[in-house]
Amino acid sequence: MTNPLTLSSNSIANKEAFDVIVIGSGMGGLTVASLLAQFASKRVLVLEKHFKAGGFTHTFRRHDWEWDVGLHYVGGMEDRSLTRSFMDYVTGGIAWEKIQDPFEHFLFPDLQLDVSSDQQAYVGELKRCFPDEARAIDRYFRDLKAVQNWSSRWFASKQTPRLIGTLLCAIGGSKGLQTTQEYLDRNIKSQQLKGLLSAQWGDYGLPPKLSPFAIHAGVTGDYLRGAWYPTEGSAAIARGAIGQIEKSGGECRVNHEVTEILIENRRAIGVRCLHKGERIEFLADYIVSNAGAIKTLSQLLPPQVIPKGLPILSKDAVVPTAVTLYLGLSASPATRGFSPGNYWISDSFDHNANYDRRDRIVEGEIHHAYLSFPSMRTSKSVSHVAEIICFADFQSWARWQGSAWRKRGTEYEAQKELVGEAILDFVENRIPGLRSLVQYKELSTPLTVSSLANHHQGAIYGYPASVKRYRDRLFHAKTAIPRLFLTGSDVGSVGINGAMMGGVMATSAILGPLGFPRLLLASRRRK
Repeated sequence: MTNPLTLSSNSIANKEAFDVIVIGSGMGGLTVASLLAQFASKRVLVLEKHFKAGGFTHTFRRHDWEWDVGLHYVGGMEDRSLTRSFMDYVTGGIAWEKIQDPFEHFLFPDLQLDVSSDQQAYVGELKRCFPDEARAIDRYFRDLKAVQNWSSRWFASKQTPRLIGTLLCAIGGSKGLQTTQEYLDRNIKSQQLKGLLSAQWGDYGLPPKLSPFAIHAGVTGDYLRGAWYPTEGSAAIARGAIGQIEKSGGECRVNHEVTEILIENRRAIGVRCLHKGERIEFLADYIVSNAGAIKTLSQLLPPQVIPKGLPILSKDAVVPTAVTLYLGLSASPATRGFSPGNYWISDSFDHNANYDRRDRIVEGEIHHAYLSFPSMRTSKSVSHVAEIICFADFQSWARWQGSAWRKRGTEYEAQKELVGEAILDFVENRIPGLRSLVQYKELSTPLTVSSLANHHQGAIYGYPASVKRYRDRLFHAKTAIPRLFLTGSDVGSVGINGAMMGGVMATSAILGPLGFPRLLLASRRRK
């Protein structure tokens, strides 16, 4: 095909050319690639450093067991919802199954609450447990809705001129920009109720004292109608999206690490990457990065064009990371009384204190864990698995930084064994029966995430969903470099849906002022 770019350097002439190059095959990257391929008939090249496409939607297998690495459950997948419409458009319409109620179990000392996808039933159960807080509970759910509406305007503001964006966010911002802890302290008296209402903080990675109420309202509100899981597992998302990309003549190439974005006349014209030790260059009309905003703008661009005033993660910044214990089971967890729902297990109602002690996990000290059974959520499973996630501290594992994946040495493996056993003990002491099913176990650490996902300090949610990020309206899809765009969770929000909507925002920015309504209409018509 003929590329319309006028090149001044013979060193990159005659290189393979595409309409669009997408850096990274995570949810945000695949969304942009699929939407531009389908809606705008663009020939798209997706370049992925890892040996498997999909980012946090991909799966891995050991023997007969298969696990997800990032997708555990997804809200907002009810038929005809905004997120379901876009998800169907991106993937070609993969199948989803709703997780049966109760889909959440909050387990604290002396208190357990099972959460239904029926909001009225959930509210009723909260009031039964805390009758003196009935009015505060009603106010809380009203405020969730109000702040969700403000968050929608916040997203829209990032695609408008600064003045218009400021006006969009002017009303309701004070409530959304307070911390979750500030909101709870101002409106709730019971410490137990505060702990229950913020029990899902792991879904956005920051405890109540660090998270804005906006992200809490957005994520919690997403699950008020329940949760869903892909029938064919999370890898079906990447398979579906790549299928749509290939139908328009595009490609997804793995084992291609982008090392530089090529700039000519101060605009992006292509990328340079490494593949099997060889340097390769590709050209395109548009470059879209799903590699993270900070990395893209500070590491992939030539020094002379790096934007000024770039937000920087300080050395003491809180970057959510975790360890995950993957378990292969001998039989269905239902034989030991477990349900397909999530188990949020805490040894105190103080999530801030639990988070502050996350560095002690390397000593075998566990205070909080998330347990799920992906194999119980789909009728297609042939073997049963479990996953247990605990938030961790990157510095506790930093002494092995720089070592190769799966070749970090016996001391590292011994450390993982200690932590894995401690996690199993923590869960077993609270809800007995899981250990008797375990036939295989494997622990991933923040270094695993850093090595395989190429995320700074093993970040599992990209740039932290902090008050600063919401207050300063970071980051925009359109960059200061012409024809260079950002996508993914840094542009949208945390999680699968957040990264996908970041991709929608990036696609809209490329398409122009009416990009979003045109995409929305196309996604609705697809039904």
